[in-house]
Amino acid sequence: MYALKVLRAHGMDDAAMQIVYRSVVIAKLQYASSAWWGFTNRPTSDRRCVEASIRRSARCNFTPADIGDV
Repeated sequence: MYALKVLRAHGMDDAAMQIVYRSVVIAKLQYASSAWWGFTNRPTSDRRCVEASIRRSARCNFTPADIGDV
């Protein structure tokens, strides 16, 4: 998230920020979630952390409008 805030500070608009967010963050979450999901001891707690991260990114306008409900 820090790198996204730096990009925003350098003047990147919301549309470009959302493309970067989708390309980097969402892609990594989708790729890694299938691998670590089976190894978690507390799946509900871990899932809540991921959902909270996506909600925080929505408040910063990093999340695209079509990301869906988390």
